[in-house]
Amino acid sequence: MKLLLIRHGETVDNVASIWAGVRDSALTSHGALQASHLGAALSARSPPLSPAHVFSSDLQRAAKTAQACVSSFDPQPPHTKLVVLRERDFGPLEGKSFRGEGATTDAEAVAEPREAMRARADAFITEHLIPALKTHAKDGTCILVVSHGIMLATLFTALTMRAPRGGVTYTPSALSTEGFVPGVLPWWGNTAYLECEVRVEEGDKLRLEVDKINEMGHLANVRKAGGGIGNATYDEKQTKMDMFLKKA
Repeated sequence: MKLLLIRHGETVDNVASIWAGVRDSALTSHGALQASHLGAALSARSPPLSPAHVFSSDLQRAAKTAQACVSSFDPQPPHTKLVVLRERDFGPLEGKSFRGEGATTDAEAVAEPREAMRARADAFITEHLIPALKTHAKDGTCILVVSHGIMLATLFTALTMRAPRGGVTYTPSALSTEGFVPGVLPWWGNTAYLECEVRVEEGDKLRLEVDKINEMGHLANVRKAGGGIGNATYDEKQTKMDMFLKKA
């Protein structure tokens, strides 16, 4: 069964170089456009993707990116927002600049322990992902998970730790990803995704075949609006008004 691990679209804190883990940073206008193109690309794939379920962090940048995917499919799959899929909590660094007062603080010393993140990833796998994989294993559907860069890396590690020896393989497509070497954690640009085939085996062991890493083909023709517009907070109300005026 296909599993896509997806990072959220660009946020106002991304472009401002601000620490934002649990801080509920909004998508930029460009980030919303990225999410829209992601959803359109996934729903237009051939053979078609048919999501059985979409899971996301409850933080708006991930939830709205997930909703852009959900809205692109007919019928629309269920969408579950979960606290356990949130980004790492950077504690006192939240809201501070990478280059300003937050530049000299040791993030590892003050942020959420990596063990706590791993526990959240394991909880998601046990309580949500494996049941979904078992339920939909033979119906030709897929699962989408929309989260955050560090959390996705933690989740991928947790998935691989549930595989038997030799249970994680990479296709030629994955191995051709620029800069990727097996054994090194994958990475995610905004709205990029890792795609793999996952099979649940006896004892809830997982077997993974990774096919795409940091996939961003859907952004090939996406250009950021100039004059600061692309970096501005996405205004959903304005978008709806623009659509109404176009129809009028």
